[in-house]
Amino acid sequence: MRVALFLDGTRVREALEDAFTRGALAAYALAIFDGDQARLVDVPTIAALEGPRPSPLNHFVILHRRD
Repeated sequence: MRVALFLDGTRVREALEDAFTRGALAAYALAIFDGDQARLVDVPTIAALEGPRPSPLNHFVILHRRD
């Protein structure tokens, strides 16, 4: 899998936090898409999603494979 898109939500965040904590997603990086700047913004931790996010597509959480 190269890219996975998730609608943001409490249950998704809990599942992602668990997967990252267990190391199940070690080969992936978490990011969100900044629609205004047309770029991915890295998210270092699930908790970082609580802060302000770019728009207009700030409701998607994106996982992309690290090279």
